[in-house]
Amino acid sequence: MYRELLMQGKLEQALYAAQEMTKDVMIGMIQQGMDYQEAWEAVRQNWILLPDEETMPILLGSDPAGWTAPENV
Repeated sequence: MYRELLMQGKLEQALYAAQEMTKDVMIGMIQQGMDYQEAWEAVRQNWILLPDEETMPILLGSDPAGWTAPENV
């Protein structure tokens, strides 16, 4: 995935999109009453420690600016 995004010139955009989604999800969790550490652990588990690309395929041709957080997070 890294190589494909890099070759397409979308790596920086994808990293920024992931950062913003992570921030938005954490803010939502904290606003719902979860403390910062719990929110970070939940986000880390769901966003940073992702399954491999075969388990969780991604459309590499898609525009990272349009990525959104999943509803069930």
